[in-house]
Amino acid sequence: MKKGVIVEDGTWSLGVWLADFSMLTKRMAFSQASLRKAYERGYVGDRRNQQRHRRPGQTNYAKWSRYVFRKSHYPCRLGNAFYDSPVYLFAIMDRDSRQIIHACLRQQPDKTKFYHYPVWFDARQCLRETLAKNETPYAFVADGLVIRQCRNELRGVTAVVKSKHPTWTASLESFFARLQYEMRTDLAQENLDAYVDWWNRKKRSSIPESCNSSF
Repeated sequence: MKKGVIVEDGTWSLGVWLADFSMLTKRMAFSQASLRKAYERGYVGDRRNQQRHRRPGQTNYAKWSRYVFRKSHYPCRLGNAFYDSPVYLFAIMDRDSRQIIHACLRQQPDKTKFYHYPVWFDARQCLRETLAKNETPYAFVADGLVIRQCRNELRGVTAVVKSKHPTWTASLESFFARLQYEMRTDLAQENLDAYVDWWNRKKRSSIPESCNSSF
């Protein structure tokens, strides 16, 4: 099986694709009014009000806002950090080259509910667009929900449930962590595309020339 590196015509060689979701926002534990009150001088918190369960109508903030005082290698301006509903990222990575071949953002349509997993997300169109631009992979590693949704698109491809091989998606989880740390701007598709292009160019430069010249 060939490794997933870029060939001369810009397509991808046969390899293993990794797919997963990542929530780029986090719900605030308290309302904004409670936060303003907490910053008042002499405030003493009431433990009875510090409930850890999720409440409807809470503000969601971007996870990058926790790292604004730390150095980032990705140059960008600070953007909007607050959103009415959770924002999810779905990405597909080539395992060998560590390059992102698809990435899209979706905001949860129902603002009154909270999901630990985006069951409302349909990944079929994402996989169709990726297969149309790249060669069919040898294997596709994702959650069972994504594999069941895309069973028609994955005909002839070895589908692997990632829960049986959790270490296989470590490189994709590393991308999610770096993105949450470095992309400190509005969670919009155009900003995500710019970051993915920066990430791919960075990873492309790390591939030895001997690997690219062998194809």
